[in-house]
Amino acid sequence: MLSSVTGLILAGGKGSRMGGVDKGLQTFRGKRLVDHVYERFAPQVGGIIINANQNHEEYKTFGVRVVSDAIGQPVSIAEARHEQAGASISLTLDANIQQRAEDVLSAVGKLFHPKDSTAIVMDPRTGAILAMANWPLANANHPGPSATEALQDRAVSFNYEPGSTFKAFTVSGAIQEKLVTPDTGFEIPNQIRVADRTIHDDTEHPAESLTTSQILAQSSNVGAIKIGFKVGTDRLSEYVQRFGFGHPVSPDFPGENSGIVWRPDKWTDSALASVSMGYQVGVTPLQMLAAVSSVASATSRGSRVPACRSAASSARLANAPSCATRIRTSAAIRRAGVAMRGFYHVGKRPDWDLP
Repeated sequence: MLSSVTGLILAGGKGSRMGGVDKGLQTFRGKRLVDHVYERFAPQVGGIIINANQNHEEYKTFGVRVVSDAIGQPVSIAEARHEQAGASISLTLDANIQQRAEDVLSAVGKLFHPKDSTAIVMDPRTGAILAMANWPLANANHPGPSATEALQDRAVSFNYEPGSTFKAFTVSGAIQEKLVTPDTGFEIPNQIRVADRTIHDDTEHPAESLTTSQILAQSSNVGAIKIGFKVGTDRLSEYVQRFGFGHPVSPDFPGENSGIVWRPDKWTDSALASVSMGYQVGVTPLQMLAAVSSVASATSRGSRVPACRSAASSARLANAPSCATRIRTSAAIRRAGVAMRGFYHVGKRPDWDLP
């Protein structure tokens, strides 16, 4: 008769013999009851579901499911659990901005043929992600034909040396520590000797006088190194961490790369010089954007989905932002933001503008 049975359900309740099994069907005579049932019936039936004694809440929905082939031999066995309703999520993405970002990346791909590219748009006041796009595009519903790099979210997983864009954080740390102001003057030669290295500015020039703001505007390597040595290894390392580098920005992005930041006890003078101008440190595009946004807005910020609602009660679930930036006063960083505007004014196009 068992050869015609396609499934078997065992249920134990209050007062039943099965209800007396130790720990709600967990064990019986030294073995799990599941093993007893499987050994006896699995070869003849298509599936087994066991419902344990309901007085034992921990085992209320305990069970297994067996799948057999055409001749009745089991091919897989898995524990069965009742599904639970999830929660609704409100996204920060703006559909129009997202579409525009994808269009721009597609145009860049056709024109310049990069291996891949990414773009992120963030509201610097809140840290909300308005768009996050990658190229080449991939269809998540049909990922098979896509290239491997197309399946990666490079906005959060790509690790790179930021170079001169990192100089803003060296300057921010120096301003925060009141070591410089945007108008502090420096004598900047064409090159500087650090340990066994000679480091040049991007273009050759005679010795000149530059302010902190001008060092940023002209992206002077020599000037950034001089400011970095004013800050020093311990304090610059601290600011690198406080700006969010070296650890994930947010728990909302699975697979996010932490970046690469050396421990301060590993820094040499050469390393200090490199980090001051954005080298010997690894960041992700999201980390970089979050840190720059914190300077632009002169506030701490977090990147997050704004709200989750329980399917059972519609109550808003707490989802606190994870602030990547922890700067003591906004006034000092606001001054750094003013200095950063020098980047914008160099090579400015007539149709560009800042709010």
